[in-house]
Amino acid sequence: MKTVPLRSFQEFLGSSARFGVPTDASWRNRLLANLVYYQSNYFLIIIHSFRNPTSLVVGLGITCIPLVLFMLADISPQTVRNPKVALPVIIALSLLLLYSINHLIFFLVAILIPCLGKFASFSAY
Repeated sequence: MKTVPLRSFQEFLGSSARFGVPTDASWRNRLLANLVYYQSNYFLIIIHSFRNPTSLVVGLGITCIPLVLFMLADISPQTVRNPKVALPVIIALSLLLLYSINHLIFFLVAILIPCLGKFASFSAY
């Protein structure tokens, strides 16, 4: 069994990747050809994602916290205007983000797998 060599970043996602919407007939063939061509790259990304699931979950939480806070700020704008409440929350969240930046990076890399698959299906040869 022969393994496929790793492709360069420029070829994998860089400027040499061309994107266009395929026809329905050619979409499946292009997706399968792309998966075979970049299988080593996708395999390394999947291995990286499952290597540390705790980082994946913590990164998901760190990513969702700002979304929840924006929703709460939209619901009750009086809380945002009160600096006695807003300043400690901002400081605590900033420290949490700095403390867990490695988890956040791990999550962002792992969550890009579906995005890469989507872009791979639209990549032209």
